[in-house]
Amino acid sequence: MEEKVFIYNNKKQKIVGLLALPEIEKPPIVIIIHGFKGTKDYYPFANNSVQAFIDAGIAVLRIDCRGSGESDLEFKEATIESEAEDILTAVDYIKKLDSVNFKRIGLIGISMGAAAILYTMTEDPDVKTLIFWGPAFMGNNYFNTPENRKTVAEEGVFYVKQRFTGKQLIAGKTLFEEMLRLDTRPFMKMVN
Repeated sequence: MEEKVFIYNNKKQKIVGLLALPEIEKPPIVIIIHGFKGTKDYYPFANNSVQAFIDAGIAVLRIDCRGSGESDLEFKEATIESEAEDILTAVDYIKKLDSVNFKRIGLIGISMGAAAILYTMTEDPDVKTLIFWGPAFMGNNYFNTPENRKTVAEEGVFYVKQRFTGKQLIAGKTLFEEMLRLDTRPFMKMVN
């Protein structure tokens, strides 16, 4: 049902996705953007939603943003800004597909993926619908602990675990700093 696709940004870095198409001509499409610590196939609720979209005549593209899953870069290199860039790259990819209606694109952001979607609005990606699934919009104090601040200062990274798998990940200093100052209120003004 889903086809693995390979999308390349202007730096020739690979973004891996899963594309599912309903059996109708030129369906609208949604792009599902994972959150911090996630991947294209990490969230059971997102995975389970694909069939519902297909049944409703909507195509689905789930991507691994760079630093996650099968895409290029290491997790510690991922940032909210790089995730926003990957969204724009995925939208450009969709606009070149003959099999979908590129004038009816929706973006679904899970957790920090929602913040990344809002960052893309400065580029006017020409999407019709934005859906925020458990959005992380304001500065995230959850990771702002004395231990993480010390590790970032000493090692330039901090350590986190995926909730569903327990896998330990090494996140970078840039992302830690982005999370502390994350305020998407200015970007929300760009959404009609």
